[in-house]
Formats: sequence, C-alpha cells, structure tokens
Amino acid sequence: MPLIRSLLERRALDTYGATNTSLPYGRSPSDVLVGNDQALSLPAVWACIRVVSDDIGSLPLLTYRRNGKDRERVGDDRRAAMLHSQPHPDLTAVEFWSSRAAWIELEGNAYALKQRDRGGRVMSLLPLSPRCMVRRRDADGTAWWVYDDGHRAPLLFAREEVVHWRGPSLDGVNGLNPISYHRLTIGAAHAADEYGRRLWENDARPGGYLEVPGSLSDEAFDRLRARWDAGHRGVARAHTMAILEGGVKWNEVGITPEDSQFLATRRYGVEEIARIWRLPPHKIGALDHATFSNIEHQGIDYVTGSLRARLVRIEQRTNIEVYDGPNDGPLYSEFLVDGLLRGDITARYNAYSKAIQSGFMSPNDAARLENFTPVDGGDARYIQMNMAEITPEGLVPLAPREVP
Repeated sequence: MPLIRSLLERRALDTYGATNTSLPYGRSPSDVLVGNDQALSLPAVWACIRVVSDDIGSLPLLTYRRNGKDRERVGDDRRAAMLHSQPHPDLTAVEFWSSRAAWIELEGNAYALKQRDRGGRVMSLLPLSPRCMVRRRDADGTAWWVYDDGHRAPLLFAREEVVHWRGPSLDGVNGLNPISYHRLTIGAAHAADEYGRRLWENDARPGGYLEVPGSLSDEAFDRLRARWDAGHRGVARAHTMAILEGGVKWNEVGITPEDSQFLATRRYGVEEIARIWRLPPHKIGALDHATFSNIEHQGIDYVTGSLRARLVRIEQRTNIEVYDGPNDGPLYSEFLVDGLLRGDITARYNAYSKAIQSGFMSPNDAARLENFTPVDGGDARYIQMNMAEITPEGLVPLAPREVP
C-alpha cells in the first residue's frame, strides 16, 4: 500500500519550498486571458495536443528481456501485460497513455500512483491530475507529493510511490508548461479568432457611422440606431438593402480583412502554434506548404525528430519506476513505432525485396510486417550470389567462400 498521511501529521512540510506545476491564469499583451483551458479552445492548440496524445496512445508498448547482445519479447510478466493492455482496471492502454501524453503536452507533467500487489510489484497505475500535485520537502530533504483535489483532505505520497513523467525541463525535475511560456503567441491567435467572430457578428464590417445633417434629440438618436441594428446587424442580415432618408449618409471606417492581412495572420498563428509543439503544420491540417512529394517525408521526420524524444522520456521513466525490483534489470519496455514509419506500398515492397535478397530478413518476416499469413518454408533466409570473375575464357562464377 502506498504511504499516505494527513497533512496535519507533517506540518514541517509547510515551512519548505513547494513546487506546483499548474499554470496560473494571466493576460497576454493582446489583453486576452490565457490559461490552459482557454488555450485548448483554439483549434490549433487542440489539434497539437490531440495529434501527439493520440499517436502515443495508439502505439503498442512492448516489454523485452535483455539476453546478452540479443533481446526477447516478454509475455509471461504481469507488468508487461499491464503496460501493454490495461495500466489501470478502468482504463485501456490507449486511454491511459493518451491521457498521460496529453497532460505532458498541455502542462509539462503527468502523474500516476503505483498500486502494488502483496509481493511489492506494481500491478496498476492510478492516474493523478497534475493540477492537484505539489512537490514538497522535509527539513532533512525527504521529498513528498501532496495531492489536493479540493474534494477531500489533502493526501501525502512518498516520492517513490508516484510516477512522474515530464516534458522538456530546465532543472530536470519539473516539466516546462508550453502555454505559460507562449502566452503572447497564443493570445495573439485568440485575438485573431475573436476579431473574426466580431467581424461576422457585426455584418462583416470593421465599423462605420451614419451621418445626419443637423442634430438629433436623444430619442431620435436611439430610435435611428435601434432601427439600423435591427435591419442590418449580424450575418443573417448582411448585405440587405438600406434605405436612407432625410439626408442620412453611411460612412464606412476601418480597413478590410484583406488590407489588414487578417487571413494571413490567422494562418501564421497556426504555424506558430505548430512550432511551439514541434509539429509539422500538415499534422494539424495546415496544408499550405505540403505537397504529395514531401508530406510522406515530413511524416517520417515527425516521428524521428519530434515524437521520438517524447517516447524515450516516457519509456525511461516508466522502466525506472515500474521495473524496480532486484531481478528486473534485464526488463525494459519500448514503444513500437514501425507503423508510423511506413512509406508508400512501392517503397515498402522494394525495401523488403532488398532485405530478403541480402539475407537480412526472410519472406515470412516481410509477410508478418504486412499482416499477411506466413507460408510453409518462408522462414528460410537467402543471399543473392551473382559475383563472377572476368577471365579470358569468359565469366567464372565465384564460390561463396571465394567472394572477397
């Protein structure tokens, strides 16, 4: 059972530094209130979090045992099955790893409480919200986690009972919150969205005024404005005919969306947000610079240059925290990313052909990778031998042992 105590039993904790990785709300220079929830309302931010978390959650987490220079797949360890299929009784592997990855991308940190069996082995992982976690230290330097969800008395967990996954970090302990460091960019994107909303709400115009000869009484002024708004305000009444009488003239002010580069600003905001999460723009639907010839390579670069670092951080922390027994040294888990690295069918089949000809893999190895049924005799490996020596008498094939 995890070590849990009441805060009243550890009052000394209150006198030492605490670390809470949740993001306080704050206004960006564009005067938009920016917090994690507000940022998620932006489609580009939502797409970035969704792409990364869905991709990580969909990857199988396999466990291996080191055997000298080789390794073998582990299927007889309960922890391997737990990580691969059901980290928690109420969650599938996709649901668990997607949620942990989403928290890392959104707030920089993710947590889970280790639940052990009678033998002390981790049997499941209970998800914890990073917004409720505070790291504290005793006077002697002992680290604790304080979990306060606001619905019950705060709980204390020993450091070794909580798995702490983190994103990029400056101190190696707390992951950086991307939204807190990019309020300006996200606030600007929010402001552009708000501008567009108001633009369409107000008859798709930046604004204007009615010019009336002479002066109006307060009653006449209010009546004229109310009649104008009732007949022309809003998208549903856009471009309806206006009848002006009594010398009233319409004067438009402001600039058009084209002149203000409004659409270009919104596109640029999407690219900037993709850059924050280190994603190629096409992954979140920005296809302005994508072509049929480069989008495949951009997808592979996304896996090797962006997703790989995220996976390694999760893998290493999971291995340290879950396989912590004295005999667990050879065990480790690793995400299988082969499916994300696949090229088009022609490129894959050409690669298989060369691998089979060089003896690197058997025909059945290639069949399994493509989810085909293996065939009898297909596990044999071959090597193509077509070297021949040029002699005055003609070509003399070389025996395998004679090939330099």
